[in-house]
Amino acid sequence: MIDRLPLTAVLRHPLASAGSRESAALLVGAVTLIIGSAVALLAFWGGTMPISGPGSIGQFAAIGAAITAIVVFVAARSLARVQPATGASPARMRWFDIAALAIAHGIIALLGWIAIADIVERSFVGAVVFTFAGAVLAGAAMACTAYLVALSAANMSPGMLSVVLMLFLVVGAFASMLSASDEEWWKLHLSSLGVTDDVSALTFNITLIIAGVIVTTVAHFGTASIPAHSARAARGRRIVRLELTAMGVLLAGVGLFPVDRFLALRQGAFSNPSSYFNVFAHLTDDEAITTALGYWNEINMPNLVENVMPTKHRARLVLNKGVDHSVESVLLRKL
Repeated sequence: MIDRLPLTAVLRHPLASAGSRESAALLVGAVTLIIGSAVALLAFWGGTMPISGPGSIGQFAAIGAAITAIVVFVAARSLARVQPATGASPARMRWFDIAALAIAHGIIALLGWIAIADIVERSFVGAVVFTFAGAVLAGAAMACTAYLVALSAANMSPGMLSVVLMLFLVVGAFASMLSASDEEWWKLHLSSLGVTDDVSALTFNITLIIAGVIVTTVAHFGTASIPAHSARAARGRRIVRLELTAMGVLLAGVGLFPVDRFLALRQGAFSNPSSYFNVFAHLTDDEAITTALGYWNEINMPNLVENVMPTKHRARLVLNKGVDHSVESVLLRKL
């Protein structure tokens, strides 16, 4: 049971206890309700709005909730730097961790309220929302978002971080599937969601990039609470941290470098008649995607897992290449 706290105590030390964090989140939600309803009232003044779709109350509430989520999360985490919550992890989040998590909360709010509005519209076909009711509903959506995000930011822990990652991946993946221009995208490969030029590809790739950053946040922030009372335990924690960081970097890399890079090469360098790869220039888009994924799944990835990774620590010469495959540095181990 949470004790009732005076308002002055909540304002002075909003993260001091579970009760103060709950009260502060409620206060943030109440303020958001007033501001959000006032802004929506001005936006909706003198007209009626559809429930979902362009120019609807659902679209307005979703965009407002996304902005609210980002602002509230950044503000709460900034406050946590000054007044750490009781029992919080000793590790502090880096600025890009906060930015990625803020965007993740914003996208979850955006897609979540759009989905809710679409469901409500399907239940009330042809219904419209009047000005005052629409303003209150939009403000309430923003207030609920502000309350939940404030609690999430104030109580951020490795467990909460994992929940945010799971929600973000699920919401982002489903949003990409629903907006895919090709209804039969699943016949090729899940990665084919990210190789087109439509909203589906953008959503899918951004989801992977931000999810990768969140995984690196888990590597830093989540492993800080793992006890390390001996040299062996500290070494084990470092290994876990490095492995999680590598997973995050690779996941983000999938979004940064999708398989459509192969398609771009097919239209450029591969079109040279004297090139060994000229045979790929005559493939259709579907054939090119299948070929590129086949090379990775059947040749490159098995080689990485079976040969490169197990023996890389014994390498005497390491060449670091840039995105254009030019050698940027050379590392030579002394014999």
